[in-house]
Amino acid sequence: MSTTRNHDRPATAPGDDAERGDRILVVLRQLPLDDEVPELRWRLREAVLGGARTVVVDMRGVQRLSSGMMSALLTTHRLCRVRGGHVELVDCERPVVELLYRTALWRVFPLRLRSESATTVRRTTAS
Repeated sequence: MSTTRNHDRPATAPGDDAERGDRILVVLRQLPLDDEVPELRWRLREAVLGGARTVVVDMRGVQRLSSGMMSALLTTHRLCRVRGGHVELVDCERPVVELLYRTALWRVFPLRLRSESATTVRRTTAS
């Protein structure tokens, strides 16, 4: 996938995602409002179609989740559950954690610190 990269977009190069077997790490950063939902949906779709059963989303720096972003995460969660996996959210910022607790979605998405996930997912290098 070829996309323009800047500091406000999610990582898109193969080296920015990590994978190990049926797990893949998607690095997400805060996106401009007009770009966030399509880009997130594309990244998550790419992970699931690539064979991942479990998608780990690095949420570091993301200060809010729009309803469209939440919808994309829930859709990915449903697809992963069919395969026996799930979606994990890693390093969520406080406003995102508060939203997940207010909506009871912390029960759907396991919340992890980066150090807890580092042992189960390794970083790949760009080809």
